[in-house]
Amino acid sequence: MKKTIPAILVFLLLAVPAAVQGQSPLSVTLAWDPSVGATNVAGYYIYWGGTTGNYTNRIDAGLATNGVVSNLLAGGTYYFAATAYTSSGLQSGYSSEVVWQCPQLSLSLSTSAAQAQYTWSTNADNTLTIIGYTGPGGAVTIPSSINYLLVTTIGSAFAGCTNLTSVTIPGSVTSIGDFAFMGCGSLTNVTLANGVTSIGTASFAECASLASVTLANGVTSIGDFAFFGCGSLTNVTLANGVTSIGTASFAACASLASVTIPCSVTNIIDFAFGQCASLTSVYFAGNAPATDSTAFLFDNNVTAYYLPGTTGWDDFSANTGLPAVLWNPLIQTGDGSFGVQNNQFGFNITGTTNIPILVEACTDLTSPVWIPLQTLTLTYGSFYFSDPQWTNYPGRYYRISSP
Repeated sequence: MKKTIPAILVFLLLAVPAAVQGQSPLSVTLAWDPSVGATNVAGYYIYWGGTTGNYTNRIDAGLATNGVVSNLLAGGTYYFAATAYTSSGLQSGYSSEVVWQCPQLSLSLSTSAAQAQYTWSTNADNTLTIIGYTGPGGAVTIPSSINYLLVTTIGSAFAGCTNLTSVTIPGSVTSIGDFAFMGCGSLTNVTLANGVTSIGTASFAECASLASVTLANGVTSIGDFAFFGCGSLTNVTLANGVTSIGTASFAACASLASVTIPCSVTNIIDFAFGQCASLTSVYFAGNAPATDSTAFLFDNNVTAYYLPGTTGWDDFSANTGLPAVLWNPLIQTGDGSFGVQNNQFGFNITGTTNIPILVEACTDLTSPVWIPLQTLTLTYGSFYFSDPQWTNYPGRYYRISSP
């Protein structure tokens, strides 16, 4: 039997929807008077659903007496109620119910014209997959919603679109499907929001002009041949969260020189970075992942760099044929080199002989913008770094990272 606390809530619809026409689902702000007859209220819940008395969703408003409910669909009817709760988990009965019908908003002409460039299919969960594009190319920003339904997947809509130069993918998109941007020869830049979790087979394969890729936090899976044959790609940074790098994902990327592998990666599949003639450095943030013996096939100048305290590198080297070198640069603050000498601030950096490093600086650790100062090699395991520009800043902070 549900335990309740005595409380009376007066529930009012306070504000109308907040929405950008054609871009996002609706939201509504609700407010209520503080509960009457209870002195130990720890917070309030807002409940809502699509039929009266049947509340399938809930948010915790804390001690506030208002809250915002988002992602409501235009034209839908919603029923709302609230309860009060105590710190021990007791909960009041539902307040009086409020019903609200989301308005049917009309698209503006510009939005309609933009959306007319796309064709789409509706998924089982009432979200959309973009399956076609007929626009002029150039810099494209994919809409987060069409007709108030969220766009969550990009199908093979842009495959072979040779006029596409850049693409911005919104946070609503969770999956970039197979062949989505394959063969977009003029594509130079891709911006992924944090919503993307998977990148499909050959999704960016043979994008000859794509120069740099930074995968957003949230990406966990990179499909086979995902970036195969991207000849202009020079560096790749994989966000922490990626667990597996698929077959030939970055193979035949002739300009790829450096790769950073996060600690979340546990598996690198066959030929993942094969035939990358310019590849020289692969930096690993965690233990050695299970790696196929062909993962770096025909890469003749690659060194794997690993961090102190990580394990599995002897087996990794034996399996892949790559030398594995401890990457352990350290700024020396206790010797005589640290500080101002000849009107320049400097310090010694020590570590494994001949490891490459990058010295960066910023002026604010609260919101740091790190500026590269010098790329160098620890010849004989030591290097003295000095900054002739240090007097130009009221304060400057330094760090070492991989190039």
